[in-house]
Amino acid sequence: EVDKGEETVKGKPRSPAVPPAMNMFGDSSKMVSAFNQAAGLNTRKSTLAQSDEFKKFRSTYALRQLAVDLNDGEWRYFDGGPKNVPVLLCLPSASGTAETMFRIMLGLCPKGYRIIAAQHPAYYSINEFVVGLDAFLDSVEAKEVHIFGASLGGFL
Repeated sequence: EVDKGEETVKGKPRSPAVPPAMNMFGDSSKMVSAFNQAAGLNTRKSTLAQSDEFKKFRSTYALRQLAVDLNDGEWRYFDGGPKNVPVLLCLPSASGTAETMFRIMLGLCPKGYRIIAAQHPAYYSINEFVVGLDAFLDSVEAKEVHIFGASLGGFL
């Protein structure tokens, strides 16, 4: 059977995988919401954000913000563990946040490791990033640092 714009496949109603076509210049939040709804996703809060594990993380570690250079942005970070040990600096991907490293902090900080999960501000060159990173590490008094990065965080 040929589909002539009707919502049928071989005479049976079709359940669309995506919502009906929308004006591509319209409200993008409505479009994302419609796609999430079609996919059966909860659009209010993620399951992870509602998990006891993430709630424990957010109640244990405070999100801090620090401006360290002439860049208008601020480093957003979580700092946990003893201050007298080497730091494991965790950098997320370009679209990630410091919160994406929460399981690393929950697993290693109680074992005596100092973990800093940091989200850097926008930098426009590697040199700017290095200068900003150096100023950030000085500000948080990190003397010896090991770096773990995901995607762009690993490249930097």
